Amino acid sequence: IANARAVRVDAIARGLPADRIVVVPNGIDTDLMRSDKEAGRALRRTWGISDEAFVIGCVARLDPMKDHANFLTAAAQLAREDSGVRFVCVGHGPAAYRSELMRQAASLALEDRVRWVDEVGDMKAVYNAFDIATLASAFGEGFPNVVGEAMACGVPVAATDVGDVHAIVGGSGEVVPPGSPDLLCAAWQSLRQRLAHDPGLRESVRAAIVADYSLAAMVCRSEDILTQLTTERPERQ
Repeated sequence: IANARAVRVDAIARGLPADRIVVVPNGIDTDLMRSDKEAGRALRRTWGISDEAFVIGCVARLDPMKDHANFLTAAAQLAREDSGVRFVCVGHGPAAYRSELMRQAASLALEDRVRWVDEVGDMKAVYNAFDIATLASAFGEGFPNVVGEAMACGVPVAATDVGDVHAIVGGSGEVVPPGSPDLLCAAWQSLRQRLAHDPGLRESVRAAIVADYSLAAMVCRSEDILTQLTTERPERQ
């Protein structure tokens, strides 16, 4: 059982038999991951970010695969156009690489616009502190849980087209090619406009995850596949 179509494709390319691999996407705990704006506002205060700021966040370990450089380049472009936007990067990583990213942020005049957060115990609060969640990865994704978790909290997502992101995000968010900061910036602008003019967007974002990627959906798919396997294969004596 692969947790994403992209993982199945990779497994087949590595020589595993295609007829022995099925896909069951990860399940998101939609009871835990839900809208909680008060928790989000409280966390913003600990970050020194006002309720009025427009916050774009990225939850990802500090690793070149996650392409924070792409995120920061897009952030600098948007920051030049909008003084009210703030950016938050949540995730661990090697100290040397963290310093490298912080130097890049400084070179882009983002020192006062980006918050670097090592660890937060309440991820629901993290997502609810964002207006838009972002995955900027360059490669290597299968089913990125952060995309589904953010959406389950009613937070629209702008993400790069890696792994199964396109299928998860669907029409409720924005998907752009990897390594394209201009397009990522445009995706943020588009989502901000949609949030301003579509009061039901957050509900539809959450509904998409509840319908197709909940824990219940994952369990049902797994049961169906395993039941089919046991009924098709003769019982061994």
